[in-house]
Amino acid sequence: MATETIGIKNGPGLLGLAFGLFEGNANTQPYITFTLDTGVEADFRLRSVSWEDGSGQSWNLTGYLRGVGIHGTVDVYYHTGSRSGCITLRPGNLRIS
Repeated sequence: MATETIGIKNGPGLLGLAFGLFEGNANTQPYITFTLDTGVEADFRLRSVSWEDGSGQSWNLTGYLRGVGIHGTVDVYYHTGSRSGCITLRPGNLRIS
């Protein structure tokens, strides 16, 4: 499987991202939900967040994706203003179920 990008058409706002990162601990941290361009909802557990451009709305995320038949660590670009972005799937970090 080559590197693949999947679009995000809906997801949490800024507060939802913050709760997804800071609530709970390694065992109880909540998943946040992204709606993909295909209409499928995917759960994502945040591991890190960094500013993409310093605007306060554009983010680079890393974390664990589950619920779309592919499970593993992914990179995400996400814009909280438009609630859209993309998930980059990288072979070697994923398990197909």
